Amino acid sequence: VSTIPGTKHPEETIIISVHLDAFDAGTGAVHTAPGYGKEDYLCGLKNGLEIVVTVNEKGIQTEEAGPFAGMYYAKSDKEIIETGIGRHYTIKAEVDGHTQYLDITKEPVKDEDGNVLGIVGLINDVSQVSEEIQRQYEENIKEAERVSKMKSDFLANMSHEIRSPLGIVLGFNDLIQETDDVNRIHNYSKDITQAGTTLLTVINDILDYTKIESGKMDIINEDYSFEVLINEIKSDIGLKCDEKGLKFNVTVSDDIPAILHGDVIRIKQCLINVLSNAVKYTEKGSVDFNVSGVEIFNNQYRIKFVVKDTGKGISEEAIPNLYNAFQRLDESMNRGIEGTGLGMAITKNLLDEMEGTIEVQSTLGVGSKFTIRLIQDIGNNISVENDIPIDTNIKDVKVLAVDDTELNLILVKRLLEKEGAVVTTIDNGADCLKDVETHKYDVILLDHMMPEMNGVEVFLQMKKMGGINKSTPIIMLTANAMSGAMKEYIEMGFDGYLSKPVSPKDLRETVARFTSKS
Repeated sequence: VSTIPGTKHPEETIIISVHLDAFDAGTGAVHTAPGYGKEDYLCGLKNGLEIVVTVNEKGIQTEEAGPFAGMYYAKSDKEIIETGIGRHYTIKAEVDGHTQYLDITKEPVKDEDGNVLGIVGLINDVSQVSEEIQRQYEENIKEAERVSKMKSDFLANMSHEIRSPLGIVLGFNDLIQETDDVNRIHNYSKDITQAGTTLLTVINDILDYTKIESGKMDIINEDYSFEVLINEIKSDIGLKCDEKGLKFNVTVSDDIPAILHGDVIRIKQCLINVLSNAVKYTEKGSVDFNVSGVEIFNNQYRIKFVVKDTGKGISEEAIPNLYNAFQRLDESMNRGIEGTGLGMAITKNLLDEMEGTIEVQSTLGVGSKFTIRLIQDIGNNISVENDIPIDTNIKDVKVLAVDDTELNLILVKRLLEKEGAVVTTIDNGADCLKDVETHKYDVILLDHMMPEMNGVEVFLQMKKMGGINKSTPIIMLTANAMSGAMKEYIEMGFDGYLSKPVSPKDLRETVARFTSKS
C-alpha cells in the first residue's frame, strides 16, 4: 500500500481491505492507526480516486485523497485479490514536500474455502533507515570507483613493470646473437640476469599478495641462524647501495642469541622490502640498518630493526596510505621509480601474521625511519647446520630429469653436466615409469604440471612399483612456488623441493645433499 498523499500515517499502520458494496471500484479498506484514538478509516476507490472514509463517534465523513494513490491501491489490491498471493515491497513517496520511504507487506484474508475476503497489511515508515542505506550506497559507489581506479592504475603499472625487464631480456639477447665479443656477451648476460631478477620480484609480489588475500599465506617457524640472516641482508642491500654510491651502515647488538626460532624467510622478505625501498628512494647520503633486542620472558627475545635513510621522505598526507595495496605514494614525484606498489602492503600483512609491528616517521625531502618489532623464540644451538659445509661434488652422480618442457630439460642438463653429473632427460611421465624399471639413478628431478600423467601421479606410481629405484631420492622441481607448496610435497613423500626458476647453486647443492657420501 502506498501512503495517501495529503493524509498522515503513523510509523506503523495496519490496513484491512474488504469488499464494500458501497464502492463501485470493488475494494475498500479499514485502517486502524495507533495514536489516532478510537478512529477507524475506510478507504475505497470511486471513479479512479482514493476515498478516505473516517468512522468515529461523530459519524461518517469522506474525502478524496488524489488519483495517484487510488490507481496504486487499485493495482496492488487487485493483484492480491485475484491471485491470492501476498506482496512485500518498498516505495518512495513525496509527502508534504519531503521524501518518505515505506516498507509495505500485504497478505490476503481467506475464508475456510480459500476465497479471498479481503487484505491485511502493515506499513512501516523506514525513511530514516532508507536515507542511511542511500548514504551508505553512495559511499560504497565512491569507494568502489576509488578501488577500481587504483586497480586500473596498478594494472597499468604492472604492464610497465613486467614489460620493461622483459624488453631488456629480449633486447640484450638479440645483441648477444649479433656479436662475438666475449666481454660484451658477458656484460649483456649480466644485464639479462638483473632484468630477470627484477621480473621475478614483480611476479613474486603479485603471488604473495594473492596468497595473503586468500588467507593461504603460511608462516613456517623453524630454528635459524641470526648471523646468517644479517649477513645475507648485508650482502644483498650492500650491493644495491654500492651501485648507487650510498653508504650502508649496519649496527647489530652483540647480545642477540645466535639461534632464533621463527619464519626466517618471511622475516628476511620484510626487511629486504623496507631496506630496498630505502635504497630506491635515496639518491645520495646513506641507509642505516640498526638491530637491537632484549630478552623478555618464556625464553623469548624482542628484536627491534630500525631502517633510516636520507631519501625523499613521505608527505604527511600520504603516510596513512603507506600500506594500501595497488597504491604508490606521491606518484607525481616518484614516477620514474620502478615498483609494484605491493611491497609495503605485503610487509605489513606478513608482520601482522607474525604478531609483529611496523612504524614509520618521515619528513618530505629529509628522509624516513621505519621501525620493525618482532618477538622470536630462542632456538636450539644444536639444531641449525648452516655452518656445516655441504659437499657439493656431484661428479658422476646419475640424475634423471623429467619435464614436459624441452628448454627446462636442456637447462637442467647443462647446469648439472657442467658440474660433472651424468644426466638423463625424459619429457613425459609414462616413459619415466618405463625407464626407472631398468635404469638405476642416484636422484630423480620430477616436474609437477605435466600433461596426461602429472608429477605427483608419476611419483605415487613409482612408490607402488618399488624396484631398483625404490630408495632413490625424488625431488619435486616445479614452478609451483605458492606458499606452503614445499610442505605439501614433503607431506606427500617427496624427499626434496625446488621451485623454478632454480639457481645453479641451489640445484647443485640440493642434488649434492641427497647424493653426498660424507
